[in-house]
Amino acid sequence: SPEDPTKKFLKSILNPTTPDIPEFAIGTNYVPNDMNAKIHKGERIIPAADNAELFARLQSPRDNNEVLVIALRDMQTELKSVKTELVQIKESNKKMKDLAEKDDAIGAAPARATL
Repeated sequence: SPEDPTKKFLKSILNPTTPDIPEFAIGTNYVPNDMNAKIHKGERIIPAADNAELFARLQSPRDNNEVLVIALRDMQTELKSVKTELVQIKESNKKMKDLAEKDDAIGAAPARATL
């Protein structure tokens, strides 16, 4: 017996498999106009503004690189400062060790200086 037209209609709404609804299983960079589409598990849909921003950044990676270059220069400056401070700490520790190991007027350096 032929399928009831009402049931057929309800099936098409609840389980749309009509060829009119495009699928983007392999993705697309741009949707040319408003439309319904069948999406698949695991796919990502991003707003138009985010898509435009993404493509603007991809088209001019130089701008992105400049931000990274500035960050790297800042890190180099900070690293130089940390290295300078580390040298000062090492020098101070050596002076303290030398003082601790030095015999004084009272007698030999304390045994703890050799730990």
